[in-house]
Amino acid sequence: MTTTNVPAREVADLLRDLRRVVDLPADDPQRQAWAARKHDVLDRITAGGGRVFGMTQVMKCSRCGKRYRGSGDWNFTMKAGVAVAVLCPACQTPDENAEAVVNESTLDYGVDDLGRLSARPKD
Repeated sequence: MTTTNVPAREVADLLRDLRRVVDLPADDPQRQAWAARKHDVLDRITAGGGRVFGMTQVMKCSRCGKRYRGSGDWNFTMKAGVAVAVLCPACQTPDENAEAVVNESTLDYGVDDLGRLSARPKD
């Protein structure tokens, strides 16, 4: 198995560029190019076993410690735009899962100037 490491700088650049494209329509070529880059980076992170070169932590479930390996519907608990907990599908309560489904269908996510995740109602 070939290990693929993705530089943390590449991930940071991807998040920075999200700020430029988040307000563009889904069919805009710039937004589509960004989405293709995102999928490429995520595919390479997954191929590398979830490792990003230059990042010190591996994403693990806050309840059971299971390591994220690039699949499944994992949920984040956010406080002031910062992920404070990560939950694997097995550890999510039905209420937490339902809340995530509602949020995903009603909110558009982006990154603010400080690198924090932000959400606003979908149009």
